[in-house]
Amino acid sequence: MLNGAYSIGILPPPSCKSIGVDFLAASGHKSMASSGPIGMIAFKEEYAAEVFVKSSITTDVTGRSWPNKYCHFLGCPPVYGAPLATLMASFPAVVERCLPENAAEESKKINYLIDEIKKIKGFSIHGVLPKIHPLTKVSMPAFAKIAETHSRKGFFVRDEFKKRGIIGMAPGISKSMKINTYGLTWEQVKHVAWAFRDISVQNGLTVTE
Repeated sequence: MLNGAYSIGILPPPSCKSIGVDFLAASGHKSMASSGPIGMIAFKEEYAAEVFVKSSITTDVTGRSWPNKYCHFLGCPPVYGAPLATLMASFPAVVERCLPENAAEESKKINYLIDEIKKIKGFSIHGVLPKIHPLTKVSMPAFAKIAETHSRKGFFVRDEFKKRGIIGMAPGISKSMKINTYGLTWEQVKHVAWAFRDISVQNGLTVTE
C-alpha cells in the first residue's frame, strides 16, 4: 500500500508496477483541489473481488437492504454531490500540473525557500534535502526562544507574518511550522523568504548572506 495523500495530484504518478505497489491511495481534497471528504484508491486487478464487495446488510425491522452498494469504497452519502463533482472537475488541471516540468518548477520554489531559511541561525529543515515535494517542516527554536520573553508569547510569530501580508497561520505557533509553496508565484515565494529574514533581523537573530 502506497499512501499518496499528499503527492497524487501534485507530483508525477509513480510506476506502481516497478516498485511493487498493490494499492495506491489518493486524497481528493488534499492534493487534487476538490472539496472533501473524498479520495480514491487504485489497485491491481487481482484484488478486485475483495474490494468490490457489495453490502450484505439487512435491517431487522423493515428488512431493507442495499445489495448494489459497494460498501468498501463508496462510503456514505456525504461523498456524493459536490465532492464527487469537484473531484472529476479537477482532473484536467491535475494532469497539467503533474507534468514533470511543472512538478520540477514547484520543487525549485520550495528548495529556494529552504535555502533562504537555512541562512537564519537557529532554524533547521526536517527530512531529506533537496525536496521533491513542496511541503516541508521547519523547526524554529530561535523563534521559540524569543517567544519566552515576548509580550505576545508564541502569538508574535503569526502577528509578524500578518504585518507582512502573510496570513493563515495557526495562533501560538513558534517552535515549528509546516510550509507548502505549491501554487505560489515566484514573487510570492520570495516574499515569504524575505518575511522570514526580516522578522529574524528585527528580533536580533543572526542571518548570513
